Amino acid sequence: MINCTVSPYIKDKIDEMVAYGMFSTISGAVAISLMELINRNEHELKALKSEHRESKMVVSTAETL
Repeated sequence: MINCTVSPYIKDKIDEMVAYGMFSTISGAVAISLMELINRNEHELKALKSEHRESKMVVSTAETL
């Protein structure tokens, strides 16, 4: 479970989308929005993970020298 606070503007827009049937619940709208964010940024996340692994390997190699 995640609890978060959003601006009144965002809450009003999500409430409006739910009221007009674009989403069945606020939670549903948030879940779909977060999945879209994850999908949109997945490539960047993989690149960052790869860079992180590579930098750890460099540090480990340097420590063994």
